Amino acid sequence: MLIFHCGDIHLDAPFAALSRDKAQIRKNEVRSSFASIISAALEKKADVMLIAGDLFDSPTPSKSAIDFVTTQLNRLSPMPVFISAGNHDYLTYGTYCGCVELGEHVHVFKDALENVRLDTLKLNIYGASFTSAESNCLIENFKAENADGINILCIHADITAQSRYNPVSLPQLTECGINYAALGHLHTSSLQKVNGMLIAYCGTPNPHGFDEAGAKGYIEVRIDGNAMDAAFFEIPSRRYIVTEMDVSPFCDNDSLINALSNIINSRDLYKIVFAGTLRNGFEISVPYILSRLDYAFFVKAEDKTRIEIDVEALLAEETLRGTFARALKEDIQDNDTLFYEALRIGLDALAGRETF
Repeated sequence: MLIFHCGDIHLDAPFAALSRDKAQIRKNEVRSSFASIISAALEKKADVMLIAGDLFDSPTPSKSAIDFVTTQLNRLSPMPVFISAGNHDYLTYGTYCGCVELGEHVHVFKDALENVRLDTLKLNIYGASFTSAESNCLIENFKAENADGINILCIHADITAQSRYNPVSLPQLTECGINYAALGHLHTSSLQKVNGMLIAYCGTPNPHGFDEAGAKGYIEVRIDGNAMDAAFFEIPSRRYIVTEMDVSPFCDNDSLINALSNIINSRDLYKIVFAGTLRNGFEISVPYILSRLDYAFFVKAEDKTRIEIDVEALLAEETLRGTFARALKEDIQDNDTLFYEALRIGLDALAGRETF
């Protein structure tokens, strides 16, 4: 038996940091990722599809997104599909209730935990949905009621005690009598076996920000009698990459750009963090650097560099900088560390640089 476990697709996510055209590209790439999962399920003849929340990015998605999902899920018919709504696409009239028909083979869990029995597969699928953007624990005091077959929980949840998004604990999951916890909410895939059961976050198949590094995809669960195994499968996608660049060895912006051109490709999205010490009068120009990297799909930069300070020369300057340094030295006489840090911050402020 083969079960597909995916979630956190976030169809219709706005990608607000991108230009209109590139946001449109990313929206369609997210759709393509979901369609790839559907195609893989058909190719591998999966028996069940589990979608663990946040299929849409909003509780009221566009008609286009709803039509797209309906078309994709209809490709799977008559394969059973189970959906637990998450904190982004929680149950409202506009998504899963009332007006939206996703197909007879699709079951959307309601707000109270429920069980759907698949007799031919000897599967018990448990699940519940968010009904607002936040939720208390949805599996409080839950115990699987059917010992005959495999018990699976499909739910959007956070294994964090203080979470506002259906907080669950490992003991709750390991002691409730399920064999596989198909979880959504975290965008990084993870698999762990605890006391003989499997707990898995499928992650998102397509990243949405710089806090979502690494491979993205879905999980396949194979069951043979009482034996169960799960594996992550990557969906190729653009990556969000954070790169720290030490500017200390560089003397001008062009040499820095040349070094960056060996790192940055035209496919992925980059956040460059410039760090280190600017020497010999080198003034970093982020706008100029970004203009020279315009071949990349998306690049932004953060300047955390520090200017090299010749304190003795500065104290002798008849300038506003020198006056500031002398006044600061007079005020802070017994703490060199505090003096240098305050001097650095003050000089950055005088130069109009961001202070940190």
